[in-house]
Amino acid sequence: MALLLFPPENLEPQLAALLSPDLRRDAADNVNRAILESQSARREAAIRHLVKMRAWAETAARERGSTLPDRLDIGLKGEEPESHRRHVSAENGREPMVTN
Repeated sequence: MALLLFPPENLEPQLAALLSPDLRRDAADNVNRAILESQSARREAAIRHLVKMRAWAETAARERGSTLPDRLDIGLKGEEPESHRRHVSAENGREPMVTN
């Protein structure tokens, strides 16, 4: 790490522009924007990766002869497994909670 000191009155105009707070602000904005875009892209890629891994695991299990249902619920669109629907209370639509 180094600290460089330049007297502003002796600098050439090109170098003086590098010390401008506006340039630092613009550079910081560009870096922050790039970081946010990178994080967003990474999240999308992670979701795609998870979907691909799930599909691969399902295919591999079927190829090895594992018995799987034709359709596996992944919990989207408010889907609930049939076994859960059988235990649902008609009163409020959810399973009753019992405490002692």
